[in-house]
Amino acid sequence: MKAGDLLNQLLKSANFDTTDKAFIDVLSKADFANTDIPESVSNALTNNLMTLESAKNNPLLKSHYYGNALQPINEGVEKFLNEFGIDDATKSEILSDKNTFTKYEKAVRKIAELKEKSAGAGSKTDKLEYEKQITELNQKISNSVKETQSKIAEVTNNYENKIMDMGINYTLSSKSLPGQFDRDVEVNIARQFIDKKLAVLNAIIVNENGNLVLKQKANPEMNLFVDNKPLSFDALTDMALAENKFIKVSEPNNGGGSGGFNPIPNRGSQAPNQNQTAQTAISNLDIALEGLQ
Repeated sequence: MKAGDLLNQLLKSANFDTTDKAFIDVLSKADFANTDIPESVSNALTNNLMTLESAKNNPLLKSHYYGNALQPINEGVEKFLNEFGIDDATKSEILSDKNTFTKYEKAVRKIAELKEKSAGAGSKTDKLEYEKQITELNQKISNSVKETQSKIAEVTNNYENKIMDMGINYTLSSKSLPGQFDRDVEVNIARQFIDKKLAVLNAIIVNENGNLVLKQKANPEMNLFVDNKPLSFDALTDMALAENKFIKVSEPNNGGGSGGFNPIPNRGSQAPNQNQTAQTAISNLDIALEGLQ
């Protein structure tokens, strides 16, 4: 595969605007664009880098996060069985179940069987003590389930927030930012302008099926409307960048002010790396995905 084709494929997957001038400039370099990329390298990139939607639906990621969240209840069931004196054969049968929820159900069912047997055995004092132990054990299991469900919700929210952050950064990376700083620095600055605009509009960003959608902060189920029209995140981004003059402008030949964002005095001509935008988009994807591991 040619380097230009590979880069184009990767950036499209990352929702990067491949009509961006900086990217077109990269592809115009024939030495780069026509460089042959070994199949092992191109396959490693295309198979292992994930889009927002594929990351959300990746079974390995889901298994990893759910496994971490459910491990406490797996350990708790074993502890409860030991405390309750369940025989080794029964305990082994219950713990061998790979499904945490059915494992929990089996443990509860076994406790119920023992509770039923206890009703006709021993003295009244023994029965009361036995009933107390069973009640306490049921409460421990119930608390463990609630704690685990809370952890699952926390992990899921963190995961979805990271996915949404990736989407926001990709949108910003596709914009024509000033080019005065490193790309990641300018993306972070742009994020602050976005946050300010959201506060002014009393709006929030939500991820709906892989799409960034603006909602009313006071009524999160309702889309954000401006001038009787729904406002898209892309449009809000353009609006925030334009209002703060944080966009790339043509540099005048006479060196005069252009009205664009120009916080740095003229320090001489220093041509930017033409493939910086494309490289930063891929780098941001790698960094974001590392945070999900």
